[in-house]
Amino acid sequence: MEKYKDIDINDIKQIEKLINEAITKYSGTIDALETAIGAFFIGKTMGWKPLYLMHSRRSILLYEKILDIRFKDIFAERGVLSHKSVALNIVDKIGGFWDGVNGILNNQEFKKGKRVVLNT
Repeated sequence: MEKYKDIDINDIKQIEKLINEAITKYSGTIDALETAIGAFFIGKTMGWKPLYLMHSRRSILLYEKILDIRFKDIFAERGVLSHKSVALNIVDKIGGFWDGVNGILNNQEFKKGKRVVLNT
């Protein structure tokens, strides 16, 4: 795993190679493949922390397997648009990032905003 651990996420040719290889090697439902590719671009612009809050651990592992990467290894914790993540803004205020990731953060505002992105 993690063939692309040294990828330059700003190099469009490397990104295209990663995506094309993932599509070529993939076998399964199109939903997982599409979501993995989408997660790559969200992670690129928002960082791995918002991704980890938006998706379950199981989903993150699946997307990483499909793309042959590890999000934490190639993306910054916070990207240029991380401020748009409602969930990240909430855990920044109340603490408990890993509790949010692990699904044990008992906060209604967090639960509602987990997969919400602000229009800022």
